[in-house]
Amino acid sequence: MDLQSKNNAREALNNLKMEISSELGYYYNMRTDKIEGLAPQGTLDGMAENIKAGVEVGGMTSRKLVEMG
Repeated sequence: MDLQSKNNAREALNNLKMEISSELGYYYNMRTDKIEGLAPQGTLDGMAENIKAGVEVGGMTSRKLVEMG
């Protein structure tokens, strides 16, 4: 796979994660490539919500990719 194809695939995956994050009420930070909850960042609650958000969005992303493939 050439570099342009890899970049296109990465961008498409990031767009899918952003769309799913939004649907579930989370924020996708494109700069850090991380899913963030809406709780204040840097707190224990914020970290816990970020983990939960990552698990939920990751699971949904995998299901959507399987459905597409």
